[in-house]
Amino acid sequence: MHFLPPRVTKAVSRASSGISSTLNAVARSPRLQILVLACGVTLLATALLADHHRIEAELDALGDQVEIFVVTSELDAGDSLDPTNVMQTFIPRRFGIATAVDGITGLVATHPLVPGDVLTTSNTSHGDETIIPDGWRGLTIDAGPLAERLSPGAIVDVMANGTFLVEGALVVDVVNDAHSVLIAVPQDRVVVVADAASVGLAVLAIAN
Repeated sequence: MHFLPPRVTKAVSRASSGISSTLNAVARSPRLQILVLACGVTLLATALLADHHRIEAELDALGDQVEIFVVTSELDAGDSLDPTNVMQTFIPRRFGIATAVDGITGLVATHPLVPGDVLTTSNTSHGDETIIPDGWRGLTIDAGPLAERLSPGAIVDVMANGTFLVEGALVVDVVNDAHSVLIAVPQDRVVVVADAASVGLAVLAIAN
């Protein structure tokens, strides 16, 4: 067993006695208690302010911020979007999404959404526009130049290798600059259409 040198032992004893005396004095004096509390609050405020400045510096380093809207609760197709189920936040412009909506007034979900989904022109529409019918599912397909001739509510056929996969698919939304089209198809045809779209075989044909 190792023992501390007598000099060290005395120093530790004096320090312990001093701490004990200080604590006893604080316990007996309301004025000292208030002083200690004030010092603690000051230190906490200083630490919080330092963290705030650090976070601001990190955000500044990322560049300009852009506004996005993020889903905070599960939504079904046709559900209205409002502050109870959507949160406004900001991200660096370089990470921005070109199709992100710039507001939620009058918007509804065009297909089921989960918390964390960013609202875009592909998964929302205005309340008076088309939404995905019950028993159908929505999926996005590259319509090429045809996208510029389509609009929500249009009826199209989906084909692959000269075969009709779906007759009478419903156009829910269109992103003309990206040639992307959100279509709704019967649930029992979703897999076959998605498989064809994933390998670039699915094409749209105007039905009316």
